[in-house]
Amino acid sequence: MREWDLLQAIYRARPPATRAFLKTPPPIQMIQDEFGEAFLQVLGPFMYITANYNPETLSGAHYTRRNCYESAADIDQLLGQFASLGLLEPTGNGNNYRVTEKGWAAVRRVDELVRPRWRLTPVEGAALDRALALLGRVVEATKGDMPCDTWSVQTRANYGWKPPAEAPPLQCLDVTIFDLWAYRDDAHLAAWRPQYPDLDPRAWEAVTYLWRGEAKDAASLAEVLQEHHYPVEDYAAALDELVAGGWVEAEDGVYKLTYSGEMIRENSEALTDQYFYTAFGVLSEAEREELRTALQTVLDRLNELATG
Repeated sequence: MREWDLLQAIYRARPPATRAFLKTPPPIQMIQDEFGEAFLQVLGPFMYITANYNPETLSGAHYTRRNCYESAADIDQLLGQFASLGLLEPTGNGNNYRVTEKGWAAVRRVDELVRPRWRLTPVEGAALDRALALLGRVVEATKGDMPCDTWSVQTRANYGWKPPAEAPPLQCLDVTIFDLWAYRDDAHLAAWRPQYPDLDPRAWEAVTYLWRGEAKDAASLAEVLQEHHYPVEDYAAALDELVAGGWVEAEDGVYKLTYSGEMIRENSEALTDQYFYTAFGVLSEAEREELRTALQTVLDRLNELATG
């Protein structure tokens, strides 16, 4: 597997491995007891936003500069919900919010509650240490001269919350994955938006899910993308746009990419990879092979833990 595939596999493998090894679920009840049920309901989005965006200028428009597939209006509503819990406060500049001290205290406390699970999951060792050292050089490269705009990288690097210096190595790897995820998003946006500036992002996302075989019509798109809160009618309109453009065709209510649509999506993925793996050019071929071997060792260990 290539480096990004290995990192994504590790990201997916770590939670079940941790649960299986420790024989206990994450400290959800403790978080709820300290901060309440309402905070627990928004925990995931709040931690993601504070880790990846400028905490002084949070808004739907700011958020969707990276996550263009989501509704800016819905994000503004979510930020208002954060504010009602005291986690954010209006800046007085339009729909912008900033993180309050209560919000930062919650971030720090959640990290304190979860960190022992990182530390107790036994994957430390030479492979993990070497992977972190090599990936650190790649992450630094993404902050420099890359072949595409790096707004997400720069925003996360300059403003996003990071764990303290004493964070366990496994947590550091998770953070590194999020660092590279920012660049992966930058690379993918650069691979399609400049070429198709008038295409609705929902239509592009429909192309992606048809390409992957994970959807076949507007209803299945709305279901698989339900966290974006768009109605079925929006995806029906997106499919109509794609049919009119010759990217998609329908037969008996099932939509599939045309040859043209298939080539457009495959070419964008190839360009995404080209942009993304430019950052790995700071490593020699021998170092990249060493990195892949180290990541595979970490992944194998996580899978061993998950299966007992």
